[in-house]
Amino acid sequence: DPPMERVFVFDAYGTLFDLGSLQSHVEARCPGYGTVITQLWRLKQLEYSWLHSVMGEPFSDFWAVTVQSLQFALTSAGFMLSSNDVEDIASAFKRLQPFPEVSEALRALPARRAILSNGSQAMLNALVSHACLADVFEFVISVDAARAFKPHPNCYALVEALMNVPRRDVVFVSSN
Repeated sequence: DPPMERVFVFDAYGTLFDLGSLQSHVEARCPGYGTVITQLWRLKQLEYSWLHSVMGEPFSDFWAVTVQSLQFALTSAGFMLSSNDVEDIASAFKRLQPFPEVSEALRALPARRAILSNGSQAMLNALVSHACLADVFEFVISVDAARAFKPHPNCYALVEALMNVPRRDVVFVSSN
């Protein structure tokens, strides 16, 4: 079989969208602790998503994992915030800014483009819309449909199925 046109699939968080802005949201509520809480939050967010996948627990979407991991990080640093405050801080994940070069680079890429992310579909839709990038992607794919988190193979299989493309023609781009 001759190769089809390459499809470029991007991870969202940390690859296209800058997680650095989360620190100011945390710092505003927890002065002097923005950096450490934000780092622990992201670490736990990834750890919780991996644990959910390997332990075969009932699937919780990435929004739930995001809130749980933030709550852990806040409590570990000695902050007891209301659930409304925790959700308000976590909602910054829906308003992250893309890295400065992202829009121009994506628009210049002469290929089909998509996002595949652990983010819930609602989180990703809000993120892409807020960044005015909805027209850049053919698909914004959440792992929600696979009921697992990356790196579970079922997550990557979503790209093949939705975009009707064989694995060999998919270029996956991630900062991780």
